[in-house]
Amino acid sequence: MKRLCRPITVLLLVLLLMQPALAAPRCSDWFISELSELSAAALLPAGLDQADLTQPTTRLELCQMAASFWQSLYGALPTDAASPFIDVDDPAVTACYQLGLVGGYGEGIFAPNDPLTRQQMFCVVYQMMLGMNAAPQGDASLLSGYADGALVAEWARLPAAALLDEGIVHGADGLLMPEQALTREQTLAMLWRGWQSAAAQADWNEIYSDADALDPMPEPDRQPEQPDGSLGSAEESYEQKYTRIFGSPDAAKYATADEAQQHMVTITVPVWNYNTEHVKVQTSRTLVVHEAIADTVMAIFTEIYNGPERFPIYSVGGYSWRGDGTSEHNWGIAIDINPDENYYVYHGVPTVGSHWKPGEDPYSIPADGDVVRAFAQYGFAWGGNAWQYTQDYMHFSYFGG
Repeated sequence: MKRLCRPITVLLLVLLLMQPALAAPRCSDWFISELSELSAAALLPAGLDQADLTQPTTRLELCQMAASFWQSLYGALPTDAASPFIDVDDPAVTACYQLGLVGGYGEGIFAPNDPLTRQQMFCVVYQMMLGMNAAPQGDASLLSGYADGALVAEWARLPAAALLDEGIVHGADGLLMPEQALTREQTLAMLWRGWQSAAAQADWNEIYSDADALDPMPEPDRQPEQPDGSLGSAEESYEQKYTRIFGSPDAAKYATADEAQQHMVTITVPVWNYNTEHVKVQTSRTLVVHEAIADTVMAIFTEIYNGPERFPIYSVGGYSWRGDGTSEHNWGIAIDINPDENYYVYHGVPTVGSHWKPGEDPYSIPADGDVVRAFAQYGFAWGGNAWQYTQDYMHFSYFGG
């Protein structure tokens, strides 16, 4: 794990020496040192100052912990939004949702009293680090080093690999235990390690308070390579697209996750999002896509980023092996953006996400906005208008499915 820079370390030691004696929470021996550091850095939520930290963490408690960490860094939390959930109205949950750290289960359900699983926590820490302008990277092949690595859900594989690479997650006895419930002390330890790692590498000049002071990013981190002079367009035929992805119009689609992953690459794209003061700031998101469209996807997001809307993006997903033979996520050629505010509706029934309210919710994608136009320019269909009986407002697909 990356170490804190010397000034932060010195400050932490001073705080430790100045910290008055308090009634300590109950914790395991292995956590005593980290608990002292958390208390000294004022990162321990007040509700846990005398709690039993060996007990399981609920999803609500996770938000309270994460909010405490975020507030210590930025000094404020989003406070101007109503709860997006019908089963909880806690400011910490709403703030973490606004920051892109947590999501719900669809239909307005958050399940605040459910136990927090390790793979859910992988995603929270990963998103927290991205929000601190640290971009953890990881190769999903790292998961193969664990006997249960294949059990990590597709949506958690990249975060798990990134945290393994950073040394924030280690596993135990050759296991990652993705579905195991976390205790409070385990949750705090993972947050603390992620916070330390991000603090050591964060570029504090990227924290802005005035959106008007921000200029469009002059160059993306990864420059598109155009050996054939083309990144694709709306005029491409299905046969041309299929050949680009699979090599020939007669080639078979990938039949297994292992086969598909050989053709996937990880890219980091520039995006806008809101900071804790609800001001749009420049940041980035990382996703996995097919190698043949990596430059195209980079060009799309760069256009969205430089567009007049400065459309805010807190969540973006690409490759996800679903094994159904139809989803373009299987082949890394479909992209989902802000899933909760751009829901999936099947025959009039919402099944994923909570709403689609362009013009009212800034994270909802307008049908005539920069996002839809940028994807369409490069030949992607939008799930909001591509099909008769289904609307998938978060979804953009290269083949149109």
